[in-house]
Amino acid sequence: MMKIFTFLVVLLVAVQLHAQNKSSFSAKEINGEVFLTVSIHSGNFCNGISLMRSEDSLNWEEIGLIAGYCGSISETVTYNFTDEDPIKNKTSYYRAVLNGLGATETRSVLVLDFDGSNYILTTNPVTDISYLYFNNAPNNEVTLSLYSYNGQVAYSETTTDAQFELHANNHQNGTYIFLIQDDEGNKLATGRLMIRNL
Repeated sequence: MMKIFTFLVVLLVAVQLHAQNKSSFSAKEINGEVFLTVSIHSGNFCNGISLMRSEDSLNWEEIGLIAGYCGSISETVTYNFTDEDPIKNKTSYYRAVLNGLGATETRSVLVLDFDGSNYILTTNPVTDISYLYFNNAPNNEVTLSLYSYNGQVAYSETTTDAQFELHANNHQNGTYIFLIQDDEGNKLATGRLMIRNL
């Protein structure tokens, strides 16, 4: 029984690697939608492409189907699909199943919806790791400052990204005021967060 199970696992991995060598796959967020691109390399064919999405990379749902014969004997053929209603404010996973070739590699995408706010804090209170997202479209240098309630700077960090990663174990328990400013002193976001080490 164990040999059969091992054989099936090896066969499943081999089929997935087979598809990955015969195609390429990308997923990119553009204006709140996720643009998917599947390219089937020359000499490879499939019978339809199922576009799949997952919240945990384990349980998949089909969000689209490109029906019919796909691929070409002489050239790489590219197919596009747009997920117009992606999952917001949480990492989603995408892949394509090429019927006859197997599944492509998995790609992760985060679509942020600030919904009138100027920041998103993934978990508050912060008990382990939390992400603080904000709009930094031109990728300016920005500084995050955490202030204790008595006005003292408890923490400061600089980035050119549009997020800060907060680790609870790097801070004392308590409530903090945060301020994100660009290098010219313009306020991009401000709010409260709690640190609660478990």
